[in-house]
Amino acid sequence: MASTSVHLPDELIERLDRLARESEKSRNRVILEACEAYLASAREEWPDDFFSSARLARSDVKMLQESLEEWLETLQSSRRNRTAEPF
Repeated sequence: MASTSVHLPDELIERLDRLARESEKSRNRVILEACEAYLASAREEWPDDFFSSARLARSDVKMLQESLEEWLETLQSSRRNRTAEPF
């Protein structure tokens, strides 16, 4: 694993150390997780389990499934070649 040096203001180091203690993590781990979160949000990535049905209420999963079916029906009905699969 590569390493790097970063110069941070004392106040920021104090805040990082406080967060590390409260979350029972090392300062390095807190900084690593913050960098990963920033990079993910900067690229507008979805978390791996964001679309997992485990995160949603059963009623929400049903609503999403119905919406998908409606969308697919609309797509299929607007296709010129209706014999082929839409995707």
